[in-house]
Amino acid sequence: MNSDLIRFIELCLADGVISDKEREVIFRKANSLGVEEDECEIILEGMLTQTKNRFNPIQEEDRPIDISQKIPTYNSNVEVIEEVTINLLCY
Repeated sequence: MNSDLIRFIELCLADGVISDKEREVIFRKANSLGVEEDECEIILEGMLTQTKNRFNPIQEEDRPIDISQKIPTYNSNVEVIEEVTINLLCY
C-alpha cells in the first residue's frame, strides 16, 4: 500500500464522508502514484467502512434506554417546592 495515498484518503475522510469531488481527486492521486484503480477502490471502501463504524458505533439491534430521574426544585430557603421528572434516552 502507498502511505501517501493512505494519508490523503485519511484527510478526505476527516468529516466521515467522501464527496464525489474527493473520490475523483483520490483516484487521480492514486493514478499519479501508480496505484491501480481497483486497488484504490478496495482501500477507499475499507477505510470508509472503518470511519463509518467509528462515527456511528450503535448497531441496529441496540435500543435506547429510558432513564427517569426526579430532580428537586428548591426555593431560596432551601426547601423542596416541587420535584420535576425528566426522561433521558441513553444510547
